[in-house]
Amino acid sequence: MGARDYFFNRPLKGWFFHTFLKVIPFDRTDKVIEGLRLARAVLDSGRPILIYPEGKRSLSGELQPFKPGIGLLAVQVGVPIVPCLVEGTYAALPKGSFWARRRRIRVTFGPPVEVDGYRARHGERERVELYRRIADDVRQAILKVQKGPD
Repeated sequence: MGARDYFFNRPLKGWFFHTFLKVIPFDRTDKVIEGLRLARAVLDSGRPILIYPEGKRSLSGELQPFKPGIGLLAVQVGVPIVPCLVEGTYAALPKGSFWARRRRIRVTFGPPVEVDGYRARHGERERVELYRRIADDVRQAILKVQKGPD
C-alpha cells in the first residue's frame, strides 16, 4: 500500500508503482477508513501487505514514531505483524532527492508480533490507546532487530 499523494501524484509514477510493484493507492489524509477497509480486503484474500507505519519518509534517516493505524488494522483483522527493518534507503535516496545513489540496502525481519493478546484487551482499554500500544510495541521490535542479537 502506498500513499496516493506520494506514489500516485503523477500519471507515469503511479503507473510504474502500480504495474511493477503492485502498490495499491492509500489515502493517508482523506478517506483513511476506506484505505483500512482496502487493506483488510487484501489481507482477507490471503495476501500480505507492506505498511510503513511512520506514515512518511524520515528527514534524518532515523526511525520515527509509528502511527496507530497499524494497531487498528492488526486488531480488526487479527493477523500478526512481522517487524521489518529496512536500512540504507536514506543514504540511497534521502527525502527531497530525485535520483537514487548506489548504496547497500539491508532488510531484516524480526519474529512476528502476535495480536491475539491485544485483541483480548480490545474491550478493556481505550481503543486509540490500544492501537498506539501496538504501534509502539512493533516499533520496539524493530529497534530490537536493529540492535541485533543480545
